[in-house]
Amino acid sequence: KAVISIHKVSEVQLPEITSEFLKSRFGTEKDPAAFRKDIEEMISRQRIQRERNRCEEAFFDAVRTATKVELAPELIQIEVEELMHNLDHRLKEQQITVEDWLKSTGKEWKDVVKDMEDIATKRLTLRFGLEEVLKARNITATDEELKESLERLSHEQPDSSEESRHAQASWMCRVQKLLESVIA
Repeated sequence: KAVISIHKVSEVQLPEITSEFLKSRFGTEKDPAAFRKDIEEMISRQRIQRERNRCEEAFFDAVRTATKVELAPELIQIEVEELMHNLDHRLKEQQITVEDWLKSTGKEWKDVVKDMEDIATKRLTLRFGLEEVLKARNITATDEELKESLERLSHEQPDSSEESRHAQASWMCRVQKLLESVIA
């Protein structure tokens, strides 16, 4: 490992945003004013998305907290197996072994399993709670919404069954509609 020490920064000079700078640095023909406007709009969209994510998470937490359900250990185990499968898939995509991943996280396998059991319990509790909210509000997906969602899922999950994709597409559409009605 190399150690780098900075003792002093005398002055930070930011480059002047000119058309030439934008072209050489970003390969764009935009004038500086249009570039600044695009950046401001991007930052605004990011802020809005962060706030939406925060509101969604607060809503999910409230549903999870309000949901009282007794989960069968077998149901939790099935969810843990799905989480393990997803972890294994992500590690393979990154060409990392489980052993290397465990070393990098500083965790032992039993701790990972315990964490996944906790996550599985939270996910299942949320799912059951959301299903009750969806039923209470009578939220359904239209044929057009289902078709659009199914097209997206068929590209993302080509190996899953048609029945599985249909159920997932319906769920996603209904939850999205619920979120739109709750988070204005």
